[in-house]
Amino acid sequence: MQIVDVMNTDFQLVSPRAALAELQQAIIEHNQRCVLVVDSGALVGLVPRTDLFRYMLGDGQLSKGDFQGISEHPSLQLKRKNLRHLLETRLPEPVKQLLQEMGAAADRLGVRIYLVGGIVRDLLLRQQNLDIDVVVEGDAIQFANTFAETVSCKVHSHEKFGTAVLVFSDGFKIDIASARLEYYDRPAVLPQVEHASIRHDLFRRDFTINTLTLSLNQDSFGQMLDFFGGQRDLKDKSIRILHNLSFIEDPTRLFRA
Repeated sequence: MQIVDVMNTDFQLVSPRAALAELQQAIIEHNQRCVLVVDSGALVGLVPRTDLFRYMLGDGQLSKGDFQGISEHPSLQLKRKNLRHLLETRLPEPVKQLLQEMGAAADRLGVRIYLVGGIVRDLLLRQQNLDIDVVVEGDAIQFANTFAETVSCKVHSHEKFGTAVLVFSDGFKIDIASARLEYYDRPAVLPQVEHASIRHDLFRRDFTINTLTLSLNQDSFGQMLDFFGGQRDLKDKSIRILHNLSFIEDPTRLFRA
């Protein structure tokens, strides 16, 4: 038996400029597990069904009302846990105060702000980590400049990626980024960046244990969001990627794993 005897030639293709509705139709109505992306007759990529579903479920930012009631929304599969006590007991008082001030500043600007990355993971593990990464659902550079006016620090910004670094007089740093969606023109190159929701931002990260995030806004300070089962994987000591193109997009993730 040869491959030609079992392969399927009746399937939908899309172009890189196809609308999301066209991709959805190809996957759902034609019952395809993935859709090939073809440009001028050349194969340039594919979209697995699971990636489309995750994107559809995560579309949109979390409003205050969504934040309060999102655990009852079954399709989001979001788990919440209040870690305020860990922020208050495991972080130095000046760091905790800075995070609270950032939450208050975000409230004044009308944006959501989150503590992300390894520090959230290590809070759950009760390990020391003062590598502070913050994500803003909005303009991170504008937020950094506004916040810097209220505290004594410098701002180093990077317009291309929508990121900024707050540098304090004692050398302490806080990295701030806009919630963003990244896509790669080809493997192992720098990504193209678009503003997005916190869920989209977390979905582009390397492993599920690094997708845990804590809200810093005053109405939900310390509340953890777990969109992708990171807390379960942390407990099971599992290193799990978020989508099947993860290592193609960034091969260095193999070494970090």
